[in-house]
Amino acid sequence: MVQPSVVRRFWSLILAGAVLLLILPASGASAASDEAAVTRALAEQGNESAQLLLGLAYLRGGWGLARDPTRASRWLEKAALAGSSYAQDRLADLYEAGLGVPRSEALARDWREKAAHRGNLHAQLKLGEMYLSGKGAPAQAQLARQWLQRAQSGGSDEAARLLAKLDETGASDPDRAKDPLVLLAQRAYPELEWLIARIKRLPYGLDELAHERPVRLDVLAYDGDVEAQYELGRQFEQGRGVARDWRMAAWWYRRAAMLDHPKAIERLVALYDGGGYGLEADKSQARRWQVHLAQLGMSASRTSAGQANGARLDAEAGADLLALLFSAATVAAYYYFLSLKVRADPTFTIHGVNQLARRLWVLSVMQNPSKDVMAVQTLRNFIMGASLMASTATLLIIGTLTLSGQAESISRTWQVLNLHGSHAPEIWVMKVLLLLVTFIIAFFAFAMSVRLANHVLFMLNVPEQAAHDELAPENVANRLNRAGSLFALGMRAYFMAIPLAFWLFGPTFLVFAAVGLVISLYRLDRSRMGASRRQLAVPDE
Repeated sequence: MVQPSVVRRFWSLILAGAVLLLILPASGASAASDEAAVTRALAEQGNESAQLLLGLAYLRGGWGLARDPTRASRWLEKAALAGSSYAQDRLADLYEAGLGVPRSEALARDWREKAAHRGNLHAQLKLGEMYLSGKGAPAQAQLARQWLQRAQSGGSDEAARLLAKLDETGASDPDRAKDPLVLLAQRAYPELEWLIARIKRLPYGLDELAHERPVRLDVLAYDGDVEAQYELGRQFEQGRGVARDWRMAAWWYRRAAMLDHPKAIERLVALYDGGGYGLEADKSQARRWQVHLAQLGMSASRTSAGQANGARLDAEAGADLLALLFSAATVAAYYYFLSLKVRADPTFTIHGVNQLARRLWVLSVMQNPSKDVMAVQTLRNFIMGASLMASTATLLIIGTLTLSGQAESISRTWQVLNLHGSHAPEIWVMKVLLLLVTFIIAFFAFAMSVRLANHVLFMLNVPEQAAHDELAPENVANRLNRAGSLFALGMRAYFMAIPLAFWLFGPTFLVFAAVGLVISLYRLDRSRMGASRRQLAVPDE
C-alpha cells in the first residue's frame, strides 16, 4: 500500500515542477536578450570581438536571435576587416558554402589566405587543400606544400597526412633539382643542402617574418566582396591612401549598391546629388537610388521585425511544448500512482467498485428471470446515457473545427494572462488537432460502449434452453464491464480535453488546468465506502 508520505512527495514534486516551468523560460529568455543587446551595442561601436560574437550568434541562432546567415556574414566581415583571423576564416567558410553570401571560391580563397597569414591553423590547412584541388585559383603544388607545412608546424595531423601523400605521389618542387645552390651543395657542402632545405621549409616566408600582410581591399572588391567594395568607395571619396576621386568612389558604391548595400546606396545618392571631384551631378540617378533605398529600407524593416518576432515566437513555442510535456507527465504520473493503488486494492476506485457491481448485477438478473424487465430498463438507461455522450462528442468535434479559425483571436483577448504563449500557426494547429483527437476518441469510446451494451441486452433475453457457452453469466458480465470501461474511457477523454481547451489561452493555463485536473480526479476516483468496501465479494457458486 502506498504510504501517505509518498503521496505528499508526489504532489510536492508536481507543484515544484509547475513553478520551475513558469520561472525558467522567462528568466532564461531575459538574460539571453540582455546579452544580445549589450553585444550589439558594442558591435555597432566598432568593437571587433563584439562583431565576431554577434556574427556567430546570428550564424548559430544563439541569444534568442533568429538564425540569419546573411546578417551573420555582415558582422563577420566587419570583424574580418578589423583583423580577426577567426572571423576571416569563418567568412571564408560562408563564401565557400554560399551561406548568407553568393557562393564564391575566389573570395573564400582570399579570406582564407588573410586568415592563414595571421596564423590561423584551420585557414592554413584549408588554403593548402584549396591550392591542391585548384579551388578559387589554379592548382599550385608548391603553394599547397607551403601552407600545409605551416599547418603541420602548428600541430595539424591532417596537414601531415596530406604532405605525406604529396611525397608519395612525387608532387614536390620541380625547380628544386635545378637550383644552383643545391647543385653546389651536393658537390661541396652536404650540410649546406640540408640548411637550404630547412630555410625553404620555414613555416613563414622570408618576406613575412617582420610583419603580417595587410588586408587588400582592392583584391576583395574585384572578387565581388560587397563590404570591400563599400570600403574602397569610402577611400576614394575621402582620399584615404588614394587620390580623392568621386567618380571612382561612385563606381565602387554602385557595384555595392547593386548588391543592396544600404550605406553604399546612401553615399551614392549623396555623390550624385552634389557632384564634384571628377563626378558630374545627376539628379535623376540620385532620385533613382533614393527610391531604391526606400524600398530596401521597407523590406529590411519588415525582415528585421519578422526575425525579431521569429526569435520571440521560438521561445514562446518552447514554453508551450514544455508546458505540454509537463502536463502529460503529471497526468501519466497520476495514473501510474492510481495503478499501484488498484493493484493493491481493486476496489480502491469508483470504476473498480462499478465493475464489481455490474458483475453481481448480471449474476443476479440471469439467475432470477423475474428481474428481466428491470434489467432491460437499466440497460436502456445506460445506452441512452452513452448515446447522449457520443452525440455530445460529435457536437464538440464540429465546434472544435469551427474554433480552429477563431482560437487565435480568443487567445489575444486573454493576452494579459498569457505569459509565455505562442501565436505561431504551427502551435495553434497542434493545439486544435490534439483537442480534436481527444473528442474523436471520446466519440469512438461512447459509440463502442453503446454497441456492447446492446449485445448484453440481447444476451440477457436468450432462453435458458438455447444458452451457449458464450452466453454464460461470467461472459455476459465481462462484456458489460467492457462497455462500462469504454464509457469510462470516453469520460476520461472529456476530462483530458479540459486542460487542452485551456491551452488555447496559453501554456500557463495548461499547467494549472492539468494540475487542478489531477487533484480533482484524485478526489473523484476514490471510492468512499471505507471498511465496507472490503466486505464485498462475489458469492461462491
